[in-house]
Amino acid sequence: MDADGSFGVRHTKIENKAKKRQISCRLRIEQRMVDPITNESYFYILTKIAFFFNCKLLLRKQVTTGNVYFSLTASSSKSIKIIIDYFECYPLYSSKYLDYKD
Repeated sequence: MDADGSFGVRHTKIENKAKKRQISCRLRIEQRMVDPITNESYFYILTKIAFFFNCKLLLRKQVTTGNVYFSLTASSSKSIKIIIDYFECYPLYSSKYLDYKD
């Protein structure tokens, strides 16, 4: 999480509803397909992480470079509870700790 993860907050206006707004929180992890030194795939471990956080592991293609990488985004209320419980028990040690607290 410290290297290839991020936290985000999204604020959107709900269409067709006067003055309705929605705020959502998310955790995103993006990772290259294989380890550059061992040439081993990250698929197995990222599948386990996605399962733990109750979300899907997807493939994304970067438009500018054409590189394909793994991506998982946890944003459901069930996932957010899991994330909070996890990071309260196993806190981050980088500046992302402050992002998590925010």
